[in-house]
Parts: sequence; structure tokens; C-alpha cells
Amino acid sequence: ETADNAVQAALTGHLVLSTLHTNDALSAVDAETEREIFEGILSLRGERTVLFSTHRMASLSRCDRILVLAEGRIVEEGTHDDLLSLRGAYFGLYSRQMLARELEESS
Repeated sequence: ETADNAVQAALTGHLVLSTLHTNDALSAVDAETEREIFEGILSLRGERTVLFSTHRMASLSRCDRILVLAEGRIVEEGTHDDLLSLRGAYFGLYSRQMLARELEESS
């Protein structure tokens, strides 16, 4: 599939990506199910691009590139570690969600 895309890109000047897009697929599941779903997606993706839209951030540390949106605009971009080091919007959201998860697990 990747070779076919490269050939098509060379012939047409356009690259066709094989993508999977999820829209907050993890919003209604518990933490363990979230981890299992995310691991399944990663194991099946192969060379495909996965666009993963979520408000739950626990699994994002495995993503190659994260875009943080606010009011329809990209406000931060990078890896999980890059975004945490910025101590901006991503850091704030991630910190609050991890604290909430810890409190939930301890009760």
C-alpha cells in the first residue's frame, strides 16, 4: 500500500494517505478499556495515518504528533513530552486529568 501511494504521488504530484479518523472514541469507556482500544488501534494501523480526536489525554503520550486546539485554532503542537515541557494548555489539561484519574482510582 505504501509503495502504491509513493508511485501515485510520483505520477500525479499528490500523495494519497490511508487514514483512520476517530472522534472521541474513548469518551464513554473506563481507563482500562481506553488503554485496550488505543493499543488495538496502534497495533492495526500499520503505515496508516490515524487522526485521533479526544478530550481524554492518557493515551496521547504514544502519539507521534499532537495538535492542541482552542476555539478552532491550533494553539500548541508537538510530542507529549514537548507539550508538557511548554507548561501551556496541554500541560494544564493533562495535569487535571491525571489528578482526576488518581482520585478516581484511590476511591
